Amino acid sequence: MGNRKGSLWKNWVWKGCVICKTTDPSEFNKNKAMRSGLQTECRSCHDLTPSRKVPEQYFLLKKKQNGLCAICHKLPRRRRLQIDHDHTCCPPNEFCDKCIRGLLCEQCNHALGLFYDNPEILQNAILYLAAFKVSRN
Repeated sequence: MGNRKGSLWKNWVWKGCVICKTTDPSEFNKNKAMRSGLQTECRSCHDLTPSRKVPEQYFLLKKKQNGLCAICHKLPRRRRLQIDHDHTCCPPNEFCDKCIRGLLCEQCNHALGLFYDNPEILQNAILYLAAFKVSRN
């Protein structure tokens, strides 16, 4: 189809993330296929599915949480913060404004899922760990 060396790309200038408009090159994954050598979306915006429907809310939450996980209060290690939501509210892989709880790192998001988002099971885990810690002291 189009030739990248043609006049269409002659004056092309990389302008940052196509979603959030951030321009810090360190926030982008490399992509040799792109003239800039970088993805067109920053790491935070990349693969926001299914949250592409609510990117504005994602960025508001990220700013409110200072870019940190709502549980461990650390920066995400590998991937962007993930949207945590109530799975009983909407169909699988979908969510609405009512069921979004916050942004979590990958580890904390998986941990909640492993505990079935059940506060009683999480409380049992806390008691278990606390008892073990006391017995070691």
